[in-house]
Amino acid sequence: MNRTLTAAAIVVASAWAREAVAQDGPKQPASCSGPLDVDVVVRCALAASPEVRAARAELDAAGGRRATAGVWLPSNPTVTALVSNRRRPPPESASVLNWSVVLSQELEIAGQRGARVDAVDAEVAARARRVGVA
Repeated sequence: MNRTLTAAAIVVASAWAREAVAQDGPKQPASCSGPLDVDVVVRCALAASPEVRAARAELDAAGGRRATAGVWLPSNPTVTALVSNRRRPPPESASVLNWSVVLSQELEIAGQRGARVDAVDAEVAARARRVGVA
């Protein structure tokens, strides 16, 4: 019964979202209304172009990958702690507390970070040229 309700809710939500997107259509900037000259027409055409929007989105994504590639420590440090209490049988009832703490951090050596940054910089430059072409 729960699965049926969940599936029905998903179908209704997706149909509602699809209808809302179809009614809204592409948004035009406010500067596209009024007197039109060559600059306004080009600006409005570029703002409405899906190819230009996709190229700009890919450029933004490449910029995010550039920020990620520049990180010095690629993973979060991990801390592990272990505590145990050892007890002996009744004739010599002694208790010993054993504990340990481990801290681990991944380090990159041999220019891995630099190579990754160079590759992403080349990708960002290529994406910037694609935006210009679009």
